[in-house]
Amino acid sequence: MQPILIIDDEIEIIELLERFLKLEGFHIASAITGAEAIQKMKDNLYNIVICDIRLPDIDGKILIRKLKDQNPLCNIVMITGFSSMDNVVESLDGGAIDYFTKPFHDMEIIVEAIKNINNKLL
Repeated sequence: MQPILIIDDEIEIIELLERFLKLEGFHIASAITGAEAIQKMKDNLYNIVICDIRLPDIDGKILIRKLKDQNPLCNIVMITGFSSMDNVVESLDGGAIDYFTKPFHDMEIIVEAIKNINNKLL
């Protein structure tokens, strides 16, 4: 299983995603700021990233471009509590491959999306 980097300023969201993804055998790293995420990507080139759009120090849509610059093979899934069509389009244009809104109503959909990404990377 590919390791996953989860970036969100809400610890509860990180813990929720981590709990479900660890059950599937994924190893998880996390960051609560964009700066921390950039450093973690430098230390370990993650091929799967789950990233919130709103972070305290950087817009997630800008962050995903920076992460893709570090690792062009990175597969990024965006999450947000502030869904809008503009956010979806900008995220996908910026390199994200999927998009989920908070609160999560069905964690299995997210888990299956991550498993599918992982399978394509194998």
